Amino acid sequence: MFHFFSNLFYRCVAPDHPRGWLDVHAVRGEAGPEPLLWIHSHGMERFDRPDVEIIDVPLDLGGHVHAILFDVVDALKNGGPLASGEELRGPFVSQDQRGIHVMTLHTIRRPDDPEHDGFQRIVDRGEAPESGFPKRLLATHLCSLADTKGSPGDREVRYSRAIELFPGEPAPRDTSTSFEPGTNPGNFLSWYGRAEALCDLDEVDEGLRCLRQAIIRCPAWARKFSQHIRDNAPKRGGEDEPLSKFWIENDIDELVGE
Repeated sequence: MFHFFSNLFYRCVAPDHPRGWLDVHAVRGEAGPEPLLWIHSHGMERFDRPDVEIIDVPLDLGGHVHAILFDVVDALKNGGPLASGEELRGPFVSQDQRGIHVMTLHTIRRPDDPEHDGFQRIVDRGEAPESGFPKRLLATHLCSLADTKGSPGDREVRYSRAIELFPGEPAPRDTSTSFEPGTNPGNFLSWYGRAEALCDLDEVDEGLRCLRQAIIRCPAWARKFSQHIRDNAPKRGGEDEPLSKFWIENDIDELVGE
């Protein structure tokens, strides 16, 4: 009943938005050590677009995947269909988010299941259709949500879940200072966000450990940001703040090489 009235509400206030016309199903699987969800839409034929799906969704992330699906179908409706294997990107939490949502969509054929044939499966950027749950995409989503929270405790919880989902790997050693804004290599944004949140909670030692993890995952960003702190922290009297002090007192290349 709630779903019916929710759809009706959107049809009245935003009649062109897919949210008012779609059904989203969450099918629970029983295989494996814990149940996972297959979350998919029905109704995109109204907009001459394929329905979309995400597989192997952990139960606690079902609501987040539901929200991402609606952002994706809205982008497909307004931006046109994508061929199998093409990328979709966008700021699906806020226009100011530090990391952009990036994904690849693959067309999935199910000739023996016409109701679900031709769906487009959302996976991490550049991954195969069989790769399963898009961990990098959801980590960026959780990180972007954390950035909108005022409480450092709330932020820390979301950053921690993003890191648990996708801890990332240290970057190959290089001396580059070139960094593409909006990217999130190694999920460094979640590590850096958690560092900020922990320091705000006066858990400085753990916060600085997380900062080191952010630095080794994206040295190019770290070199650039370190110089920014060195140039600006003294001007605003922030050189004694724990994170600023760390940036000023430590050499990025030495940290990366450890």
